[in-house]
Amino acid sequence: IILRRFSKESLNAQKFKPPHVRNIVDALPQKRFILVGDSGEKDPEVYRQLMTDRPGRVVAVFIHLVTKEDPASPRFAGFRVFRNWADVTWTNPGDATK
Repeated sequence: IILRRFSKESLNAQKFKPPHVRNIVDALPQKRFILVGDSGEKDPEVYRQLMTDRPGRVVAVFIHLVTKEDPASPRFAGFRVFRNWADVTWTNPGDATK
């Protein structure tokens, strides 16, 4: 779901995304989620907070590295970081690092 397309709210990611993502997760209590974002704004921070607030609901987080940050940065700890979409693979739902 691309949230920004459907809203006229603030474009500040830390204000805009958290309540919308929480509402989606809360509306589907029997589902678990795979989150996809990028390093350009605050997706890693927003997704980490969701994982803290809703433990067990997020199966994996994939972050497209669009900045010059080191993929090993603590900001991305436990997330699958990639530069090219062709590099995204995931075969084991129990291990989001592969």
